[in-house]
Amino acid sequence: MSICFFTRQKDNVNIEEDERHRVFSDEHGNAKLVIQPANEADTGLYFCIAENAAGKSKCAATLRVVGK
Repeated sequence: MSICFFTRQKDNVNIEEDERHRVFSDEHGNAKLVIQPANEADTGLYFCIAENAAGKSKCAATLRVVGK
Protein backbone atom coordinates (compact mmCIF):
# COMPACT_ATOMS: atom_id res chain seq x y z
CA MET A 1 0.00 0.00 0.00
CA SER A 2 1.40 3.38 -0.95
CA ILE A 3 1.40 6.39 1.34
CA CYS A 4 -1.63 8.62 0.96
CA PHE A 5 -1.44 12.40 1.21
CA PHE A 6 -4.50 14.43 2.21
CA THR A 7 -5.35 18.02 1.39
CA ARG A 8 -8.30 19.78 2.97
CA GLN A 9 -9.91 22.85 1.46
CA LYS A 10 -12.70 25.31 2.23
CA ASP A 11 -14.16 27.05 -0.82
CA ASN A 12 -11.17 25.77 -2.88
CA VAL A 13 -8.56 27.28 -0.50
CA ASN A 14 -6.21 24.94 1.39
CA ILE A 15 -6.83 24.71 5.13
CA GLU A 16 -3.75 24.96 7.30
CA GLU A 17 -3.82 23.29 10.68
CA ASP A 18 -4.04 25.72 13.62
CA GLU A 19 -5.59 25.85 17.09
CA ARG A 20 -9.15 25.73 15.64
CA HIS A 21 -8.56 23.46 12.63
CA ARG A 22 -7.17 20.02 13.45
CA VAL A 23 -6.58 17.39 10.78
CA PHE A 24 -6.29 13.66 11.35
CA SER A 25 -5.61 10.64 9.14
CA ASP A 26 -4.70 7.03 9.84
CA GLU A 27 -3.00 4.09 8.18
CA HIS A 28 -6.38 2.77 6.95
CA GLY A 29 -7.02 5.77 4.72
CA ASN A 30 -9.50 7.49 7.05
CA ALA A 31 -9.27 11.26 7.31
CA LYS A 32 -11.13 13.97 9.22
CA LEU A 33 -11.09 17.68 9.85
CA VAL A 34 -12.19 18.95 13.27
CA ILE A 35 -13.16 22.63 13.63
CA GLN A 36 -13.54 23.65 17.25
CA PRO A 37 -15.12 25.92 18.14
CA ALA A 38 -17.00 26.35 14.87
CA ASN A 39 -18.55 29.71 14.03
CA GLU A 40 -20.67 31.17 11.23
CA ALA A 41 -17.55 32.14 9.24
CA ASP A 42 -16.79 28.40 8.91
CA THR A 43 -19.91 27.94 6.74
CA GLY A 44 -18.88 26.83 3.26
CA LEU A 45 -18.02 24.01 0.88
CA TYR A 46 -15.28 21.71 2.19
CA PHE A 47 -13.17 19.24 0.24
CA CYS A 48 -10.92 16.37 1.23
CA ILE A 49 -8.47 15.35 -1.48
CA ALA A 50 -6.61 12.05 -1.13
CA GLU A 51 -3.67 11.34 -3.41
CA ASN A 52 -1.16 8.50 -3.81
CA ALA A 53 0.71 6.69 -6.56
CA ALA A 54 -2.55 5.08 -7.77
CA GLY A 55 -4.30 8.40 -8.33
CA LYS A 56 -6.42 11.09 -6.72
CA SER A 57 -9.88 11.20 -5.17
CA LYS A 58 -11.90 14.20 -3.97
CA CYS A 59 -15.03 14.36 -1.84
CA ALA A 60 -17.09 17.37 -0.81
CA ALA A 61 -19.33 18.37 2.08
CA THR A 62 -21.28 21.52 2.81
CA LEU A 63 -21.08 22.91 6.34
CA ARG A 64 -23.62 25.39 7.65
CA VAL A 65 -23.00 26.90 11.08
CA VAL A 66 -25.98 28.68 12.65
CA GLY A 67 -25.45 31.18 15.45
CA LYS A 68 -27.14 30.85 18.81
